[in-house]
Amino acid sequence: MKKLLILLATFVLIIGAFFAFIFFSNQNAYTDVSLAQVQEKIDNKEDFVLYVYSPTCSYCTKFKPVLNGIINDNNVTIYAIDSSKTENRDEAMLKDGTPALIVYENGVETSRQVGYKDNDTTMKFLKKDASFLGIQ
Repeated sequence: MKKLLILLATFVLIIGAFFAFIFFSNQNAYTDVSLAQVQEKIDNKEDFVLYVYSPTCSYCTKFKPVLNGIINDNNVTIYAIDSSKTENRDEAMLKDGTPALIVYENGVETSRQVGYKDNDTTMKFLKKDASFLGIQ
């Protein structure tokens, strides 16, 4: 009976660890903001990178772990806006589709990467076009 309880407890712990891993690996490393907050950053002439996504976009879902890894590995801040929310819809941001990484320097869009890109391509883009992030 004691062996059965130990076996059952071990099984429950393994299942719990699995679900915890799934839950925490799906957490966003980026910082969600509203369109009003983006506009404030633009008005304040800030340097920042904005990730435009939609939860219903399959390429956004595929790109999320790539972006999360880059953010976590390099300890950088990337802001994100959910374009599926009506209050966040801005045609200039959505002109090329999602997912999109938009680089702003002094509040002005200087470049963008659109569509799913792998880790290496995204790292090269951010190193070159968003050098203010300090990614090595």
